[in-house]
Amino acid sequence: MSLVADESDRIDVALVDLTMPGMSGADLARALRASNPSLRIVLTSGFSEDDADAHLRTHLADAFLPKPYRTADLMQVLEGALTDVDRPPRTHTEGVPFYR
Repeated sequence: MSLVADESDRIDVALVDLTMPGMSGADLARALRASNPSLRIVLTSGFSEDDADAHLRTHLADAFLPKPYRTADLMQVLEGALTDVDRPPRTHTEGVPFYR
């Protein structure tokens, strides 16, 4: 979190796992969104799509990448987030891309 705060002008996208030690991915996504509203947030998890959808609504993520995923899938979702960097961040989940 401190890295993002210190380098907020240089970070365009954050890949956040919903299950992490110490701080949950949900808490991190919420804190990132509060500290830098223009940051793109991509959530990843082994949770079911329904569980992930609830997290997307709650944390206003820009995309979700379910586990397991291939390197090509990761590149696709990050490229999509970076390509769309001029678009305002999501304020709702309609149309949030799920990558499979």
